[in-house]
Amino acid sequence: MRKNTLMEVEHKGDKTIFHHVEDLSPYMKEAKRLRDAEGSNRMKGDSYLRMAVLPPLIFQKHPEFQEDDKALKKFLESDEGRRFKATNKRLI
Repeated sequence: MRKNTLMEVEHKGDKTIFHHVEDLSPYMKEAKRLRDAEGSNRMKGDSYLRMAVLPPLIFQKHPEFQEDDKALKKFLESDEGRRFKATNKRLI
């Protein structure tokens, strides 16, 4: 499995079931593009800075992010989540 993939895996006895596999490269490239254009990564018509570009599978892997902003921000500062950050600013 490539490094730039995320998958949801279920283990049943001696079987491994892969439910989803997602290529993360497009999300990581977009996040890097936004980081490189730091001053211009605001959403059109919005005064807020975009924090991250996250694949939908992240919310299945970490359902707590939907209700806990601090957990999401902590994830984005971690080694796993840093590649999805759309800003160079520290979030926590």
